[in-house]
Amino acid sequence: MCEVYDAFEDFILLKEDFEVVMESLELMENEEFMVSYRKAKKELNNRDFVDWDEL
Repeated sequence: MCEVYDAFEDFILLKEDFEVVMESLELMENEEFMVSYRKAKKELNNRDFVDWDEL
């Protein structure tokens, strides 16, 4: 019985991982999102952001 439960639990985790991958692929297809993502990544790499204390 424990093996069946472990297999079911593994299946649920695999399904969740698959959903994350599918969501990532959907976002990557969205050009507007990717432009925003690249801009944000560049700003973070350049440390071009406001410090929380400055707000």
